[in-house]
Amino acid sequence: MCSNIDFSLLERGGAAAIPVSWLVCFPLKIRNGASFCFDLWWKGRKVWKEGMNVPIFRDDVHFYQVIGEFMNIATRERTWEELRAWWGHHPAYYEQGNELEQINRIGEQIRRSRAAFVFYLTDPEAVISIDARRPTPGEHYKVLFGRELDQPDVAIVTTGDVAHQFWGGNISVPLALITGKMRVKGSKAKALQLLPRIVPAFPLYRRYLELIDEPALLRALQT
Repeated sequence: MCSNIDFSLLERGGAAAIPVSWLVCFPLKIRNGASFCFDLWWKGRKVWKEGMNVPIFRDDVHFYQVIGEFMNIATRERTWEELRAWWGHHPAYYEQGNELEQINRIGEQIRRSRAAFVFYLTDPEAVISIDARRPTPGEHYKVLFGRELDQPDVAIVTTGDVAHQFWGGNISVPLALITGKMRVKGSKAKALQLLPRIVPAFPLYRRYLELIDEPALLRALQT
């Protein structure tokens, strides 16, 4: 009886799609030592867990549109006119006194690092490079989508979901390095030195998600 159950119900609807009738197929007789339908439970658990692990970004294009473009904001000194042109039409847009100053300070701090970082992402597969080694006049740093750098100071390997939580301010980088959520090739010291330079960007990322109409990504930072 258990072997005839259609597990695609779980794939389509998640745990909520389990019919009540499934429950009666578990021939559990503890007192008589009858078998528990372990195979059904295991298959259902596996499908449900796979459904829960759907990446937050649809694909690399979505990742570049969100995190990539966010990283682009501070590549040079910005003005209120630019911010208004980008997001002034949005109902959630408003101007805080120090927001523009924070954006420009972040860019300047990255420029002063004179370092190059490459981020290798999985789920989705993507590469983003930040190059502050030789900025041109008026430029703080470059952001390259889908391109690696020669001999970067630091290469960081992580997932799209962890990158999202990082920019949302929910990730402890030292702990992520210890647990393997982030893996670093190169100088861990330089990776940790970058952190205080970009911490002010964390609340800006949440504002940015609101302004580009990404409510699902915003909710994922609140769970």
